[in-house]
Amino acid sequence: MRTISETSIETLKLVEIFKALELSKPLSFADASKIAEFKVYSSLPAYSSARRIARRDHAVVIDGIRGFGFQRLPGEDIAKRRGDMHFKGLRNKSRIGASEMKIALGQNLNSETAVEASGKLVRFQLISDTATLARTNRRQQEQPPVAQAIDIRAALRAI
Repeated sequence: MRTISETSIETLKLVEIFKALELSKPLSFADASKIAEFKVYSSLPAYSSARRIARRDHAVVIDGIRGFGFQRLPGEDIAKRRGDMHFKGLRNKSRIGASEMKIALGQNLNSETAVEASGKLVRFQLISDTATLARTNRRQQEQPPVAQAIDIRAALRAI
């Protein structure tokens, strides 16, 4: 029996498959199962571990394709897709944390705990506001400017 810190053989096989995969080339779970010699599917713990290990140790980012398989992402695709996902997660988690700190501050806390909770509340709100601002700025940059034709004669008549 292996210890908790040891990596399974299945995980190591999947990491090797991920490293050998060409950029942007999709690979189905069925084909991966044939290569790995065991059934590969998205909820397999070895699949999740292999994606994490490939990203951490080998600079390989694997993206799942729902109902089909996965692919290795090139740098351009990684840069385009990751920002909003992280900001959304940060924003949601910080909002939950701020809400919980407000609840805690509404109860009878000793002074030391109240100061700690107040500091956490401020940090959560700062993270939430910053993530919201970053998302708003990105959306404004993505939208093309709208040219508005102004009828000067109609504007002058309205005055």
